[in-house]
Amino acid sequence: GVEAPFADVFTFTRASTATYFDASGVMQTAAVNTPRFDYDPVTHAPKGILIEESRTNLALYSEDFSDSSWQKAGASVSVNASLSPNQTVSSDLLLPNTSAGLHYFVQHTSRVNGMYYTATVYAKSAGYNWLYMWLGSMSPSSLGAYFNLQTGNLGAFSTGATASISNIGGGWYRCTISGLSA
Repeated sequence: GVEAPFADVFTFTRASTATYFDASGVMQTAAVNTPRFDYDPVTHAPKGILIEESRTNLALYSEDFSDSSWQKAGASVSVNASLSPNQTVSSDLLLPNTSAGLHYFVQHTSRVNGMYYTATVYAKSAGYNWLYMWLGSMSPSSLGAYFNLQTGNLGAFSTGATASISNIGGGWYRCTISGLSA
């Protein structure tokens, strides 16, 4: 539950930890059943109490792209290569090799056709301008979107998908794609 003075006004529960941006623009983790007072990560303007619906992260090892649950093609991963949005040295770096073709990492998760899914990643350019994310397999029916990690602009994205890119400071962007699974 919530500590006073909020306990007199409303009750609050959350079964897991969750992230938010503090007044300095640093990503923080809130404990179970603790409200998150969110701030804009760039301007540091207060946004209020962050309330979201329940969600489930389907990706295993979502903060460790070096894990074997992530398939790599044309690339390897350097673990804890740089400062992440939470100001710890914990971000992983995708290192493309010199082969022709795609350079990526992917994790296949279970999905139900007709259900709405969202994928989000915090990304920063390390010499490449564009990030491509997709929902589904790498097939024509997949929903995909391009994100420019130099300019913060959203590129082309699939019909039926919604996508967004948000500057969170320090060269980092929150890239999101959503849509129905087919």
